[in-house]
Amino acid sequence: MKKILPILLTLFSCTCFAQQRGEVVIDWIEKTEMSFGTYTMNVPQFKSDSFYLDSYKKEILFNLNLPQSTTIDENSLQITNTVYEPILASQLGDLSIGAIPNQINATLRNVNARDKKFAFLSLSPIIKDASGFKKLKSFTYTFTNGSSRIAPIANNVTAFSNSVLASGDWYRFYVEKSGVYKISKGFLNQLGLNTSGDPRKIKIYGNGGRMLPLLNSTFYPSDLAENAIQMIGEDDGIFNDSDYILFYAEGVDNWNEDSQTHSNLYASKSYYYVTAQGDDGKRMLDIQQPSGSSTLISTFDDYQYHEVDLVNVVRTGRKWFGESFNVDNEQEFEFEFPNIVTSSPMNLLVTAAAAAFTTTTLKVEANGQIAGNIGFSALTSNSGVELI
Repeated sequence: MKKILPILLTLFSCTCFAQQRGEVVIDWIEKTEMSFGTYTMNVPQFKSDSFYLDSYKKEILFNLNLPQSTTIDENSLQITNTVYEPILASQLGDLSIGAIPNQINATLRNVNARDKKFAFLSLSPIIKDASGFKKLKSFTYTFTNGSSRIAPIANNVTAFSNSVLASGDWYRFYVEKSGVYKISKGFLNQLGLNTSGDPRKIKIYGNGGRMLPLLNSTFYPSDLAENAIQMIGEDDGIFNDSDYILFYAEGVDNWNEDSQTHSNLYASKSYYYVTAQGDDGKRMLDIQQPSGSSTLISTFDDYQYHEVDLVNVVRTGRKWFGESFNVDNEQEFEFEFPNIVTSSPMNLLVTAAAAAFTTTTLKVEANGQIAGNIGFSALTSNSGVELI
């Protein structure tokens, strides 16, 4: 009996910090049609509950939930014994070629759902390389469980005792749209800034009008950053009536990948702060002119959008829509592209939602020609809202 006790203790210690291992075989099938109401996509699929299609980004993922009794080390994931086979570009169907990565980008996360622990493994089962596209046929995964094996998360937040706004005189103004702005002496006087001093002291601070990232791990400045500006006429040390400031301001009209929107969901104005105290301000620097012969660019891609946040169909979440068609069932939105190349195709993206107990159709026309029809199936009792 005295010899059994140390053996049991040793076995218990290994169980707490054991390595988990699994082998996965992906059973691919040819691209098949998937329906979302009346909206369809043809994509390659595999027979598994781990198949996931992001219909907006037009990409597929392999997601695996593994039940756990304890926390796992998210940094211990290893993918080995990967076996691929080629897949033709024609077999990718409606998948976005640009969204296909160069590697599988495997990740592992701790997930708690209904008081149960899971290890959530996710990877890209289709990759591209110099030879073309490849699909993952099988692989082996290993990771370590046991809370003591979890690597500590580094604290990358830069601590600061006082904001730049803690001292001095500051004056605030706002913009709504991104672009280069011209600030005159009269405008600064209207704000209350004393322009009788040395204009080289003038500084503008602000972080723009984009939304904060949803992930705390994504970098975002913890204090206001100084913006480089161009001060026309400051060399004489006097802010004359003809002098002015040029600087690029970021409005609230920036594309946000997290929320898939151009509009800031939480603010309608982007604020900047100006002061004329302290050291000389940050100025734009001349860049070195490129050498060699230039290449003339005669065409380029451009895009315009119409997006207003008026209606939240289900009155929850971050997805907003614009004009309603419940009374005015025909509406027109104008887009003008100067010097447009008429021989090049144009892509038109329309995002719509319907909440009706009858079949609904939205017809889209461009320049008097039908660009397409979006159909919404009728809702049933206690059903959700169909978004396309």
